Amino acid sequence: MQQALDDLKAIPGVVGAAIYQAQQGVLANNLPGLFKPEKLAGMGKLLNKIFSAGRLSFNDLAETSLCYEEATLITREISEGRYIMVICDPAANMNLLSMSLKMALEDLRQPRSAAPAQSAVTPPPTAGQVVDRQSPEVKPEELMAKGPLSTPMKGMLQQLANVIGPMAEILFQDALIEWSKTFQVSITNLPHLVDLVCRDIGDNQKAKQYRDLIQSQLKLAAGQG
Repeated sequence: MQQALDDLKAIPGVVGAAIYQAQQGVLANNLPGLFKPEKLAGMGKLLNKIFSAGRLSFNDLAETSLCYEEATLITREISEGRYIMVICDPAANMNLLSMSLKMALEDLRQPRSAAPAQSAVTPPPTAGQVVDRQSPEVKPEELMAKGPLSTPMKGMLQQLANVIGPMAEILFQDALIEWSKTFQVSITNLPHLVDLVCRDIGDNQKAKQYRDLIQSQLKLAAGQG
């Protein structure tokens, strides 16, 4: 449970997250200290009321978003009366956060042993799922496994994980698919892949950090090309 919250907090722009259960209160959280237990409990009660009221009009209501000038509060239902709450910067990468929340819910709704094929840390199944959805001519997992691009791409993925955490696998695979459809797959076009990755990171500081970290991989790849 705590690991799921920590994975979410690793996303650029996310302040922290909490899990609330209507009868038991706050079960876990990694929010800053200013979010006292009583404050979190009050937030959870209010969100539970919002969901209950919303269900009167929308039976399939699964998420609420409360947008303020300085922060956005996103809540998704794990099970009846049990919610995960995420507080983030309004400028955070919502696509990345949405994917992360989906994975967190899958992890929280079923035993860990029952969901290995959907885990972001299991490269072959994750890559296969992405490829089946997009159906690119060049399969990303093949580029990562062999050939002249294998070593630099593995390095690029590892450095991305150092910057944004466990969601690096999904973000890199999506960027790689778009790159393989848009550009000729070659070492000389790796900078275009970097541009796509940095765009999807959605945080200028994190993107700059990533570019700085992968300079050695790009220079080495260019020399080999």
